[in-house]
Amino acid sequence: MVHKSYLFTSLSIYTFLEFLNIRQLLLKKKTT
Repeated sequence: MVHKSYLFTSLSIYTFLEFLNIRQLLLKKKTT
């Protein structure tokens, strides 16, 4: 169970980073 929870945490962190990255790209597109 611990391994599963760790996997879930890393997955959510990765998704969050991806989301921030996409947001930055969108903001850059808007400014340009």
